[in-house]
Amino acid sequence: MKYSRPLILLAVVSFALFATACHKKSAVTSGKVVATVNGQPITETEFDSYLQLNRIQQPVPDKTRKLVLDQMINLMLLSQDAVKHGLDKQPDVRFLIKQQRENILANAMVHQYLTENPVSDADVKARYDQELAKTNKYEYRARHILVKSKTEAQRIITELQHGANFATLAKKDSIDLQSARVGGELGWFNQTSMVPAFFDAVTKMKKGEITPQPVKTQFGYHVIQLEDVRPFKFPPYDEIKDRIRTLVQQERIKQMLGQLKAKAKIDLTS
Repeated sequence: MKYSRPLILLAVVSFALFATACHKKSAVTSGKVVATVNGQPITETEFDSYLQLNRIQQPVPDKTRKLVLDQMINLMLLSQDAVKHGLDKQPDVRFLIKQQRENILANAMVHQYLTENPVSDADVKARYDQELAKTNKYEYRARHILVKSKTEAQRIITELQHGANFATLAKKDSIDLQSARVGGELGWFNQTSMVPAFFDAVTKMKKGEITPQPVKTQFGYHVIQLEDVRPFKFPPYDEIKDRIRTLVQQERIKQMLGQLKAKAKIDLTS
């Protein structure tokens, strides 16, 4: 059974839009005032930041500019009225505001950390070479039958040893319904798309061989038939260098978070 083991190992706090919005040295509250709503100003810098956050390219036509400014005014009017009605004091609203504040500050911290600790091209190339070195040089094509118990898997192996058709048994017995419909066929796969126990078992098999013993994974027990083997074409450096850079960034952020947790006093009461 295939599983997703993407090259990106840690979900980083999304900071791209934040980085775009704060690339200018001036604060968003500075600059020429373009509108005032009940005494609260909207500055040119705030307007530009709003455009960037909404991925609107500049320069913008006058008609679009008026529409965007009207959106900002509407948002300000609604938020002012919400405060007037005490909605910012409601528990669920306060929680959402707290979450947004934490997200913004976390994004700011991630952006600052990556700015102060940039990933160089040499770092990216070194990590690419590391990934290339540890990746299996072959990819495999196989079928499998997935069942819940070892006893059931052993029964299927015995039937196959006595001449039963693999595809027929897969359609009848496999609980992996997606592959069962095509006789247990998994297609071509490499190290990154199979759980380790499954992939390790396949690498020890000869073409046409069926596993003599069930292979246990978190999904259940597998009976595997290896159909073919061919060299694996690792993606060229230029094709995945951006993904590699993100991977290194994520690992550095993970390390930073580990250091923060090590210094923090965290009490879990539940």
